[in-house]
Amino acid sequence: MANTDKLNLPLIEPNMTADVPRDMNALAEAIDAKAGVAGGLAVLGADGKVPAGQLNVKDPVDASTTVKGIVQLTNATNSTSETLAPTAKALKTANDRANEAYNRADQAFTQASDLKSKVANAITGKGGNANSAMTGDQLAAAILALSVKHTASGNLGVTLNGIRFGESKSLDIPVDFNPNTVLVKIFVSGLKPGGGTVSSVGPEILPIDPVGTIQNSQISLSYTRSGRKITFNHTTQSVGVDSYYVYVSNWWAYE
Repeated sequence: MANTDKLNLPLIEPNMTADVPRDMNALAEAIDAKAGVAGGLAVLGADGKVPAGQLNVKDPVDASTTVKGIVQLTNATNSTSETLAPTAKALKTANDRANEAYNRADQAFTQASDLKSKVANAITGKGGNANSAMTGDQLAAAILALSVKHTASGNLGVTLNGIRFGESKSLDIPVDFNPNTVLVKIFVSGLKPGGGTVSSVGPEILPIDPVGTIQNSQISLSYTRSGRKITFNHTTQSVGVDSYYVYVSNWWAYE
């Protein structure tokens, strides 16, 4: 007996003796045998769905980087899995964090640029050579190249007595650098022959220039300064002045 191609149902051949009840029953039984089996006719279950046992399908495989398949969704943003797939929530969380990191990096860059400009301006303000386009190492080198300005101060307590006309006496400011500016607290007195004071200046703080004079209406004592050395010169004759008395206490020196 021949059968159908798809459901394998029996076919009545021309040379067969007709027996309608028999043949109808055989057809019905053949159809019924194909109902609800894999490769046959699907029959809905109580839930209105075709049961998995009637489907001629294989269970899907898990996906990988080399095989197509199913994946599980995850909200994790720190996973290293190659089989899980991120949800829209996970992607938004990662994007928000990336934007936050970008904004912080941009803020840090702006602050660093502002700081470099301030450092460069400070260097140039001290006579150095710098600009905001320099790298950190270049700015550091520019700082190290700046000349160091020294300052010092102290109490000398030196007395120079009996500086007569035509004579000179000197003292040294005790510093280990060559000062550009020197200030001293000084007392100068013009002395009469045999004792007594004609007039005095100070004690007061005076800048000691390379060349200058300490004087008032009755006395005049010139001086010169070379670096840290101060020399007092009695070169001007004042009425009644025989010699000069000089006392230097406090001093300040600046490179």
